[in-house]
Amino acid sequence: METPRDRPLDDGHLRLAGPHGATLTGLRYIRNTMILQTTLVTLALMFGGAQDIQDPEPAHPSHTSWGEYALLGLDPIELCAGTEVAGDDRWFARWGRFPYRFASEANRDRFLTDPERWCIQWDGACARMSPMGGAGSPQRWLLHDEHIYIFASDGCRSGFEAAPERYLPKSDKDTASTEAQLDAGQRWLHRAVEAHGGEAALRALPGVACSASREVDPSFSDSVVLTAVHGLTLMQNGDMRFASDRMVDGVPDIRTAWTLTQEDAFTTENDDLWPIHSEHGRRQVRRHAHRQPVTHLWAFLHQRVHAVHEGPGRLQDLETVRVRVTHDRLTTVLHLDPKTGRILGMQWRGWVDDGVLQSIIESFTEWQDVAGVQIAKARTHSIDGKFFDPADKCYREVVALERAPANLVRPKASARESAKDD
Repeated sequence: METPRDRPLDDGHLRLAGPHGATLTGLRYIRNTMILQTTLVTLALMFGGAQDIQDPEPAHPSHTSWGEYALLGLDPIELCAGTEVAGDDRWFARWGRFPYRFASEANRDRFLTDPERWCIQWDGACARMSPMGGAGSPQRWLLHDEHIYIFASDGCRSGFEAAPERYLPKSDKDTASTEAQLDAGQRWLHRAVEAHGGEAALRALPGVACSASREVDPSFSDSVVLTAVHGLTLMQNGDMRFASDRMVDGVPDIRTAWTLTQEDAFTTENDDLWPIHSEHGRRQVRRHAHRQPVTHLWAFLHQRVHAVHEGPGRLQDLETVRVRVTHDRLTTVLHLDPKTGRILGMQWRGWVDDGVLQSIIESFTEWQDVAGVQIAKARTHSIDGKFFDPADKCYREVVALERAPANLVRPKASARESAKDD
């Protein structure tokens, strides 16, 4: 049997929203006992990893050696068209975390020509919580604009169904600009480079590592100390890693990291590893790098930035110059000091803690000299006009990196690795 390359996963259940907002009711075509079995085996697949593709086991018509079929064995090609059609055990393929079953060989081949089009979106993350949020359930899906999304709870699904535009981003695109605006944008970014240490210092700095830790309220117990540890690794060539770990009484509990390099994109959670294939997933990970001004300055020096001068602006009580920069398919408005060119803050649109797309404005309040380059160390921000002072989100330590750290390379495959890329 042909083995597909690996990719994001798919699954869903019960309610399908048609391409024009119409809602279809999913059919419970598998008896309740099989639904329960599917849930248990799918959880084992999500947290226990999966093996290479093998032939389906005849004793279990909806089961392969690496877990239950996604979508309860429904054909994802037909499902995207708004029709529930059971797949055939003769035609199956695996993409990312989940296996799929198809009603025909033609549908399987169509799937393999463009898996991202037909599989569950966002690498299987809950569409209500953002691509870097919690995992969705393979028993709970919604079809929106002919794409399959999954959810962690019925509440997540109903919230998304009521207003999908609040959660689904649009690609950042360059708006029309004049030659004068483009020239002015270049000049202001040259001034920003000088204000943050100069071209020579920026080019001589291979990368930086930022880290912070803070105690958080352990809602499940009053007798433990729960600590969140965050780390951001940025390299001049664009490689990056964002880590978010949880410690209970000083002992590591959950270790999660997202890594993007020029050759690879993957996420790890404890001993599990999954590729990041979703474009929205990659963009949300990349946004963590774009919140650090040095990322934009490095990209500008390597001629990867489209910069447009937008005229005067205002950041809290400060007069600024607005420069809109676009690279890595993300757009950010930088607020520069009119006198020095230093980046005072930035604004962008993206996900925050509750998964809703919102307008974020950040002001940098503390800087650290790292090998002659000014790196932002602390910031305040406002979300949709509401001001916050996130002292607990400041980076406590920022250090220079002479070379790329080993954790930017995908770990060697293990028994719990969930996917293999060609």
